[in-house]
Amino acid sequence: MSTVDFTTLNVLIREGDEREAIAWRVQTLRQLNPPSFQDPNTELDGMYDRTAIGRTITAEKLARSYLQGVIRPFIKDAEQEDAILSLTRIVLQSADLSLSLWTHKLCLVSKYLHDGDIGDRFAHDNEMVEAHQLQNKYLDMNPGYFDGAKILMITHPALIRYGEEGASDPGSRTVLKKAICWMAPPSESLR
Repeated sequence: MSTVDFTTLNVLIREGDEREAIAWRVQTLRQLNPPSFQDPNTELDGMYDRTAIGRTITAEKLARSYLQGVIRPFIKDAEQEDAILSLTRIVLQSADLSLSLWTHKLCLVSKYLHDGDIGDRFAHDNEMVEAHQLQNKYLDMNPGYFDGAKILMITHPALIRYGEEGASDPGSRTVLKKAICWMAPPSESLR
């Protein structure tokens, strides 16, 4: 029998019932990381500590593996415990942030160039995009200056939140951060 990882299982459940998939993901992760003030008489006693210890061990293994890998020639003291501890701290902070985000009934998605909502042409009235600040001088005189211009690069992806905390509408979309775009001059965009 093959194993299915957490993310794959979440996607499979989501295909059947999005609300139930969100609820399952949130409750599963909350069970693995209950508050540390749990009643010692429950079966969750110590679960928070065990989960925290597991995250720390995994973060340290990842840090050691990374520092001993292809990056090693570029790190001055890859063998030093200080380097391992610093990277472990960063990995742990990332894991804590990720866990915190995944235990909420919403979904955060990054949107890049050629994603359906962004496409490859700029439009000043598209709620998902904005021009790079170095190109704003053209937009001060004419907000539609780059409309239809080819987007050459996205210097920062859009950050979109789908759903609400109560999961009453998993399809609702909120643009938290617009994609920052760099466009070709309009005359070159026609090619």
